[in-house]
Amino acid sequence: MKKINGIRWIALTVVFVLVSMLWMQSTYSQEDNEKQISSIYSEHEKVIVEDKLELSFNIDKGNFIVRNMEDGTVWKSFLEENDIQSERKPNEKWLEAMSSLIILHYTNFKAKNTIPSSDDTVLIKCMEKDGKITVKMDFTAQQIRLDMNIWLENQALQVEIPGKSIEEYGKNGIMQIDILPFFMSAQKYDSGYMFYPDGCGAIYYFRDEILPNANKRYSFNVYSQPIEKLGPDDYKETNDEITSELISKMMNRITGDAAMPVFGIKREESAVLGVITEGESDALINVEPCGFTVDVNRIFPSIIYRYSYKDPRPEVAKMVTYYEEQKMVHDTHIQYIFLSGENADYSGMSNAYRSILLEEEGIIPHAGRFSGALSLFCGVIQDRILFDRFIASVTFDQATTIMNEIGANNLIVNLMGSGKSGYNAYNDHYVPARDLGGKNGFKKMMENAKSMGNRIYIEENFIDILPETKKPRGFNSLYIRDANNMLLSDKYYQQFIVNPLKAFDIFTSKYIKGIISYKPDGITFKRMGELIFRDSEKNKKVSYETCISTWQKFLEYSKSNLGGSAVQGGNIYTIGHVDWLYDIPMEDSGCAINDEVVPFYQMVLHGVVDYSGQPGNLTYDYSRTRLQWIEYGCLPFFELTYKGAEEITKTSYNKLYSSSYELWAGTVKTAFLELHEVLEQVQKAFIVKHEKLSRDVVRVMYSNGVEIYINYGEADWKQEGIVVPAIDYIMINPGGEIYVQ
Repeated sequence: MKKINGIRWIALTVVFVLVSMLWMQSTYSQEDNEKQISSIYSEHEKVIVEDKLELSFNIDKGNFIVRNMEDGTVWKSFLEENDIQSERKPNEKWLEAMSSLIILHYTNFKAKNTIPSSDDTVLIKCMEKDGKITVKMDFTAQQIRLDMNIWLENQALQVEIPGKSIEEYGKNGIMQIDILPFFMSAQKYDSGYMFYPDGCGAIYYFRDEILPNANKRYSFNVYSQPIEKLGPDDYKETNDEITSELISKMMNRITGDAAMPVFGIKREESAVLGVITEGESDALINVEPCGFTVDVNRIFPSIIYRYSYKDPRPEVAKMVTYYEEQKMVHDTHIQYIFLSGENADYSGMSNAYRSILLEEEGIIPHAGRFSGALSLFCGVIQDRILFDRFIASVTFDQATTIMNEIGANNLIVNLMGSGKSGYNAYNDHYVPARDLGGKNGFKKMMENAKSMGNRIYIEENFIDILPETKKPRGFNSLYIRDANNMLLSDKYYQQFIVNPLKAFDIFTSKYIKGIISYKPDGITFKRMGELIFRDSEKNKKVSYETCISTWQKFLEYSKSNLGGSAVQGGNIYTIGHVDWLYDIPMEDSGCAINDEVVPFYQMVLHGVVDYSGQPGNLTYDYSRTRLQWIEYGCLPFFELTYKGAEEITKTSYNKLYSSSYELWAGTVKTAFLELHEVLEQVQKAFIVKHEKLSRDVVRVMYSNGVEIYINYGEADWKQEGIVVPAIDYIMINPGGEIYVQ
């Protein structure tokens, strides 16, 4: 007994010593942190406090500090030389940039350059009124003035640049503004990552090492890349000769498109989400890993006010760049939301962005209208030497047969090429194709669909004129032009884009008046959710912002006249105007710095609107696609023909390599039945947490308490009494009941 008591005494002594050391370390750490914060605040005056946020400003230097009082984290609009934890210190030029609120890109209309707002030639005047700080910046050497307003509201830092405050009073013009370029930054030794909306979402983890591909800025266009020329953007999609110039062009284009104007950073146990709420149609999201320019990881937005363009003559274009005469006047507004603890990750960011959409943008959740989605490829015209031929691949009677045999209710059934000119036609009016069953066949199909609770949508493309497009006469005057006032086309002048305002006029004055009599449930607008563009022709000028508002008018007009609208693509400006999205981003772009793909897009929208990715029968691995549908909360989706697609492959639509209903009937029925049981539980709930439990296993948590575990691996996964079979999933309801397929 004495020996045992002695051992206990030694153990208690060791525990006491360890606790004492931890207490001392915590005390010293707390003292060091307080000293560091005190040093940071020495030149800054506390100006605004709102609930858990504190904003301090240096009136003389025009920079600020935000303190998240919930976790004590400090976020600065500037960095100093001793902040850089690297042997490679920034030069004088970058020290100047690191202390700037903005970097101004400008042009003398012969070349372009940049200047930071902390440059000696920039006059800065700060004023505070009613809790809002206005920073007036006068770039005297460039003769450009602008204001930046900064304040705290709705638990967020608000930053605004009023468009009317931008004044060019000399010979230079504004090009672009990089906003708070060092505010959302982290050192290479920090724990965390940067989040950016590449595809459905991607993250880059901080690391001590500098990667070979970290020597550049990665920029993502919000919504759509500028269109300079029509034609393939992937060498796999072109019949042109593969040259080094073509490959270089494709490799060096701006990385990709962002369907949502958001960006974020997680640093230790704190995080910040940035949301561009105004000016996003002309915005870039920039990601700079440690190793490029300055040894710090940073992410920030840029707003474009003037575009450059090349001379149309190839031999001149290499030497001459032109700049638009008039700048765009639009307001810019960015919110920075601060997250702490368990909310300081990409899941917390998605919840915060969803709250903005619902509470500030006024979007009303309406998910749960559909149990699944079918696209039926009805018909296409095959060009022939003497007489063209209409190839019918799903007649209206066959569409009825498919719906009846599947037996599912509340499907959205999207008809592709159901008009008299088939697929790839630009229809200024709609008449059901005679070869598919005509008006009577269409009417019977609609009656049958209605009895099952299914809804029929007609897919139309009001954007593209392709080489094979059947278009009405007199369209040549409707095509968009580039900044050189030349038609935007491919090199063969067979491919064009129709001006959005002219397209909307055709839609409202002709198309909608004719289709109403057939009473479809809505229209699916091809490409309107993935593409925006400008028209530079003076008489019908269109900006990106105007293009977006026009697409929204299309969607609302269809809803008000037919009852519904759907769209291809996932750009966030369509949300609130549609019943269903398809072909939404399900992967990333393959950007070289991406460490992990995350379903941020789906996490924001699940429970808000119904959506689908690619058709399951057109993916390379259906078993993986099925699991991804469950992980990402997608409606099951297939694109089918009634029989084989052999004849279709000889037409302009040659992507249906496996579409026969006879072949896929069993899979489709099983998918709709199986996923209906999952959707019933979670379709109207929000995804509140998404996390990887291992390389192959993911857990998705919903706002109603349901949890789903997905196992992509080839072996069963076991943990704490939970077993997830290989290449399968389980669902656990709030009561702890486990559903296994």
